Amino acid sequence: MLLALHSGLGEDEHELDGLVCACAAMEDAASGLVRIVEAHPRGVQALEQLIAQRRAALDADMALFEPLLADDEDPLPVRAGALGAWCRGFTGTVHLLLAAPQQLLQGSAGEAFEDLQRIGGTLQADDPAAAYEPEDEDAYEELHEFVRVAASLAYEALRHARPQVLDAPASPDTDP
Repeated sequence: MLLALHSGLGEDEHELDGLVCACAAMEDAASGLVRIVEAHPRGVQALEQLIAQRRAALDADMALFEPLLADDEDPLPVRAGALGAWCRGFTGTVHLLLAAPQQLLQGSAGEAFEDLQRIGGTLQADDPAAAYEPEDEDAYEELHEFVRVAASLAYEALRHARPQVLDAPASPDTDP
């Protein structure tokens, strides 16, 4: 969670898994993120290990990829919020690490990435006690499967991307 706090992503484990999966898609992403957590070397080491584990799993069989989400027994609003948080973590990290992700994410991968952004912006954690209809459960299952496939498409497109924008911020006296 340390990385999430320093990157401004929040403390959500689902969002952090989205971040880790986005990093797993890009070469040297962990080393690029060092600047975010450089004051906490153990956080960097833990991040590098998480990325390596997720990359190995993703490379082994994309068909089995599952984002880290809330348990199936959790109320639907909690699961939907976790799905949105995962999408925010994934897409936010891609934007954080790549100056122009749209150059790599073209065609169906680009459309899938845009959909992940919309889902992340739409699904927020709601009151777990909120009432919902049985068809909402079916809609969630369809959306979950869509996110899984969209993330797979984006992962394939980003596989050999290298982070480009992790330079130190410009000082106020520097002209842009």
